[in-house]
Amino acid sequence: MKPNPIPVIAVLLLLCLSSMAQDDSRYSLLLRNGAFIPEKNITFVKLEKFENANRVGGKTFAVIQFEQIPTETERQSLKQNGIELLDYIPNNAYTVIISGALNTTFLEQMKARAFIELTAEQKMQPALAMGVFPLWDVKIAGTVDVWISFPKTFSFDEISSELKNRNFDINSAIYKDYHVIGLRIAAQRLRELALLPFVEYVEAAPQEVQSLNNKIHVNTRANILSSSLPGGRNLLGNGVVVGVGDESDPLRHVDMSGRIINHAAIAGGFHGVHVEGIVGGAGIIEERYSGQAPKVTMIAQAYTGILSNAPAYVQDYGMVITNNSYGNIVNDCSSFGTYTLYSRILDQQAIDMPQLQHVFAAGNSGNKTCGIYPFSYHTVLGDYQSSKNVITVGNTTELGDFALA
Repeated sequence: MKPNPIPVIAVLLLLCLSSMAQDDSRYSLLLRNGAFIPEKNITFVKLEKFENANRVGGKTFAVIQFEQIPTETERQSLKQNGIELLDYIPNNAYTVIISGALNTTFLEQMKARAFIELTAEQKMQPALAMGVFPLWDVKIAGTVDVWISFPKTFSFDEISSELKNRNFDINSAIYKDYHVIGLRIAAQRLRELALLPFVEYVEAAPQEVQSLNNKIHVNTRANILSSSLPGGRNLLGNGVVVGVGDESDPLRHVDMSGRIINHAAIAGGFHGVHVEGIVGGAGIIEERYSGQAPKVTMIAQAYTGILSNAPAYVQDYGMVITNNSYGNIVNDCSSFGTYTLYSRILDQQAIDMPQLQHVFAAGNSGNKTCGIYPFSYHTVLGDYQSSKNVITVGNTTELGDFALA
């Protein structure tokens, strides 16, 4: 009987297809709203179509994926030809600003694999793309408050002018130096906003911050750091400037007197006095309740004001660390661990001000069970706490057990 080659051919074909599929998986583009493998499309027809797309100031935004990560020499060559690489996207892709003519031959020499024009949905927070708006962002019926990021190659003045010409209202420019601004727009215009050639990403504006709260000194071993006895470190915070973002006027308590730079125009509040006392209370009323660094100088600000004013405080006062015991969304599992534009701003500050360290409370959500995760896992807050370069701190009892709330 003659052997039948068909089964062997079929097996070889399946192995070949499987190998090709595995090879293609190296080019999966990982976006917030899902992953996909872009088709290879560096063709004259594709580039010509994009050349005719809308530009602002001769520039537009896109994504280019490469066969391999460009070298520094190749990056410079791309820039000289009007293609500036911005932020990396796994795998092998970059957001780019294009200001020159696109040339198929040149891009092939640079080992470009795919040219991607992101859809409106791909440039939006998934919930926004589905038309789900947080209640705190709907302050006027039919509108929604959002934050957008724009590429560093555009100036705020350019963006502001273009948005004004299109009847989009800016309602916050606090973080414009980090290329993030707030807008209030008609809900039906979200897609139009996301598709603008100078918009990188659109997400819901953050919720107003919410506060998070005789053995603290011993719990954290600060008693050893501050002790002048043998074995102690005698570290009391002399000459150190700490920023505290919270909700109180620290001058209300004698333990903070004489060492406060007060930028918190706030009349009252208990939480802030409590936190500021933990950071740097002098123990004047009761020595047992002195803070972690009783001789530190504290800059008091209202919550996130300590973040938005950080460049000035670093320059003017030599601030080297901040304490932040607050969060935005504190009881929603879907938001925990989420990297947002706020996270990105804090990471940029870590690059711009490497001598400054932000410290955040992890949250009071350790008593939750979130989705498929074990009890109390996946409960660190999103936004600030999920930034890559802050220190996010949990809580323990005096016995060293995890505190769940």
